[in-house]
Amino acid sequence: MKKILILSICLISLISFSVNASNTIAILDNGISETEKSVTVSVSTVNFSEGDDITLLVFKPTSEQSEPDKTNIVAINQTDYKEGMTSITFNLPSDATGDYEIRIGGTNVETYTSGTFRVTEYSFGDLNGDGNYDDTDAILILRVFLELDEINVKLNKNYYDLNNDGVINAKDAAIVYKMN
Repeated sequence: MKKILILSICLISLISFSVNASNTIAILDNGISETEKSVTVSVSTVNFSEGDDITLLVFKPTSEQSEPDKTNIVAINQTDYKEGMTSITFNLPSDATGDYEIRIGGTNVETYTSGTFRVTEYSFGDLNGDGNYDDTDAILILRVFLELDEINVKLNKNYYDLNNDGVINAKDAAIVYKMN
C-alpha cells in the first residue's frame, strides 16, 4: 500500500509539473509593422493564462551599446495577456528614426523573443526615405499617377502632391526631378 501511495504522489507530481510548463511567446515571421510611429508586433503565445504579464522592451542598439540600458531604451510596455491575444501595439517617440530591437517576455517565460525593425524619416519628395531627391522618387510619383502602385502606407498623399494642387501627376514628379 505504501508503494502505491508513493507512486501516486510521483504521478501527481509529474502531471502537475507538465501543467506548470513555462509559457512561450514568439514574434511571428514578418510580424513587426511600423506606420507613422505606431508599431504593431504580431505574436504567438503558448500556455499563457488570462492576466499573465507580457513585457515588451524596445531599444535602439548602437555600436557602443548593443544591449538595452537607460540611454537607448525608447519604449517599455507591460500588458496583461487576454485570451486570443495576437498582437501588441505601441507608439514610438515622434523623433524616432533608425534601427530598433524589440524584446518580449512575460510571466514564466524562460527565454525572451526578439525582432528588429527600421524607422525611416521621410520628407516631402523623398519617397523612398534615402535622404536624396532623385529620379527614383520622381518614378515613384509617376507610378502612383499611372496607378501602377498605391501610395506608400507610411506616407500620406501630401508627400506625393508637391505642388499642393490636390492631384498627383507628372508636375509633382518634375518638381522632385528639379530638386535633384
